[in-house]
This record gives sequence, structure tokens and C-alpha cells, in this order.
Amino acid sequence: MITGVCMIMALLVFVGDSRAADDDIPFFAGETGLPNVMFIFDNSDSMQDVPYLRKDGNTLRPRGWRWRYGVKDEDGDGFIDETKDGNIDYDYNKYTSADVEVPMLGKIPPPLPRIDGGPAGLSSTVTKINRNQYWYLIYDENLDWNAIKAGWPENYRYNKIQIEDPGGGSPQIRTIYNYNKDSKYWTVYRHDSDENYNIDYLAGVDATDKCYANNSGWCTTYDNSNPFTYTILTGVPGEVTYPYIRTDSNHGRYIRDANVDWSAIDKDTWKTNYANCLLVVTAGTNEGESRRLSGRNIGSKYWTVTPGFPEDSDYTTRYKIVGDPDDNRYASGG
Repeated sequence: MITGVCMIMALLVFVGDSRAADDDIPFFAGETGLPNVMFIFDNSDSMQDVPYLRKDGNTLRPRGWRWRYGVKDEDGDGFIDETKDGNIDYDYNKYTSADVEVPMLGKIPPPLPRIDGGPAGLSSTVTKINRNQYWYLIYDENLDWNAIKAGWPENYRYNKIQIEDPGGGSPQIRTIYNYNKDSKYWTVYRHDSDENYNIDYLAGVDATDKCYANNSGWCTTYDNSNPFTYTILTGVPGEVTYPYIRTDSNHGRYIRDANVDWSAIDKDTWKTNYANCLLVVTAGTNEGESRRLSGRNIGSKYWTVTPGFPEDSDYTTRYKIVGDPDDNRYASGG
């Protein structure tokens, strides 16, 4: 009995000594085992405030992709600059690799499907003209309109069209908006934010014609014996082909370009190569301005930027897209 008690006491002493010995082992030394260190990161919303104050004393709490925006403090007072209407003056270029240009695949419309035996290409003749306020209906009975339908809207929609009067006058630049297979006409848009393109008449049509006097109707003075010709224009990505004036909250937000091969920008390509990159205007209306790419519409062939540009982009606008996929590391968490 006494022997058993002594053995138990000896074991307790041994265990106690072993635990004390473990406590003396240096923190990062000893045999390989589970780590003894745990790091805790606080990525809650409060940790993502930009380290500047607004002029009212509150901190900036951006949402969504605004983490990729910088903020301006040009006077160095430690407060975020604000626009005249009290909104934050963001620096859209701060976290973008502005020296990396994102390539855009181009799209050239195919030759017009003619049934009159005329030469292959993107030119044809106008059969008759109807005007409906901002729109012209350009009739052409020389085309296979079933073939036009089969390739729509990938082909021709939002391409620029140039109409010329062989009798003289300045060429008229418009944009193809739609078509009518049964009635055999193109619907072309007339207005532009540049006054130089806002011409209220087509050379060769009498300005007193009721289609102008009433802002609509058949242009009865159109001379079909010496018809207008038209050409669907081609270009390269980075040219606005459809200037559309917005008066709502989307003012300045759409950059429509039919020279881009939109079929190549599927969901994955958009996310990887374009989403939240920077659209920089290099010439024309809004030159020098840049905005974040926030969306694209394949069928309607436009980029969406946030916020909108000061003016709606027009035929003079030229742009490029810059940024690197690795820039997205700034997208969340500061």
C-alpha cells in the first residue's frame, strides 16, 4: 500500500516538472507542431475609411468599386476636396495603370447584300426619303433586306452613314439606328450635340419641302433621277459612332462605338479585361476627361461610365481604355 502511494506521488512530481520544463522553451523553438501565433485582421467597414476627413468633419465611407478611386486634396489641408455641388472630388487615375492600354477588337461591317447587280461594298443609292422629326427614313430597294435582318444588330447598327448629293452640297453624317425589312429602309438619327452636324436639310431637297416645314413627311422634292448615294462608314475602336443627347440622370454616361467587336466581350472577358478600368477621352468633346468603366451593353454597343462626363460624347470624341487586371487589388479593403 505504501509502495503504491509513493509511486503515484513520484508520477505527479514527474508530470509537474515536465510542464514547467515546457514553459521554459523559447517561444519559437522546440519540435515541429501546430503554430503558436494567430494573426487577426479587422476588415470591417470601419477599417476601410479613406484617411481623410470631409470638410464637415465626417470620414469618407466609399461603397463598391469606389475603393479604386483616390480622392483629391489639392490644397493640402487634410480635407477631401469637394465639387461645387458638395460631392466628393474623386481622383479616378490614382490606382489605375494609366500607361497600360487595353486593346479593343475591331468590327468592320460586311459588304451590303445587293440584288441589283451593283458593285460589292458599303455604298448604295437612295430610292426615296421620309423625315420624321429627328429621324430620316432612307429607302433603298437595291438590297436584300432579309439578309440585313439575318445579320442585325451585329452588322450595321450604330455605324455612321454618309449621305451625298451628286448635284453638290456638303456630305451629311448620320447614324444607322434601325431598319424596316418590309418597307426597305434604314432609320438614321439626325441630331448631334455639335451644331456643325445639326443640319436641318439634305442638299438636293428643297428647304421649303413639307418634310422640313412640318418636321416630318415625304420629301417630295427629292430627285430620284439623280439620286443621293450613301456609304456606311468604317473606323477603328475608340471613335464614337452614335451621339445621343441625354437629359436625364444618364447624361454623359454612354460612349457608343460600333467599331468595337462587341461579340468578343462576353461576361468573363468584361470582368477580366475591362471592368473598372479607365476610359480616357483623347480628343474632341470631353478631351482630357477620364471616368471609370462601370458597364457595357453588347446589343446597343456602348460603354457606361460612372459618373457621367460633363458633356455627351459626339462624333468628334476619341477615347482609349487604360488599366491592368492587377489594379483590381485596390478594389476592396483600401
